[in-house]
Amino acid sequence: MNKKQGLVLYQQSINDGRRKMILRLINLFSREYLDINTKNSRLNRMIRRIVAWAKLTKDIYDPETMRLVMVTLTYSPEHTWEKNHIRDYLQALRRYIPKEDFYSYAWVAEMQKRGEVHYHIYLIVKKGTDIPKPDESGMWEWGASRIETGKSPYYLVKYLGKEYQKQGEYPKGIRIFAVWLTKDETIISRAAR
Repeated sequence: MNKKQGLVLYQQSINDGRRKMILRLINLFSREYLDINTKNSRLNRMIRRIVAWAKLTKDIYDPETMRLVMVTLTYSPEHTWEKNHIRDYLQALRRYIPKEDFYSYAWVAEMQKRGEVHYHIYLIVKKGTDIPKPDESGMWEWGASRIETGKSPYYLVKYLGKEYQKQGEYPKGIRIFAVWLTKDETIISRAAR
């Protein structure tokens, strides 16, 4: 229990039978309560972070010296999502690309209509940097991949609004997004302009 300015709140987690977790905040004095759908709060946090990443990277992106790359990772029918697959791919990619040539990335997990997860990853790298095809290089051994030239850092935002994205159930324990930006001060200083 949390006492603050005479208000006592009690937290209760509710499972509605479909793995949707509801966080219920109850005022123990008035018995009023507020239900928070934790899935919706995760999606809202993802949207805010990806949009903030897109705004920042738009400011640092220089088409003369940088390259935008869109990578899509899908699972084949004989494989399914497991914890750390996306982490393992990005670690392998960061080992492959020289540190000074890798500026930023963001990724989102999306639910496919067939009920499986797939990933959309947006990379910002030094122009001329080779990005190996993940499934052919062994960096993504759980299915297929596609690499395309990116159009804009905001392109990733379009994957946040798909209708069935909001309806599908993510596997328990999945991270649904991440963003990363280099600590290289010459790159970061562009955003401050």
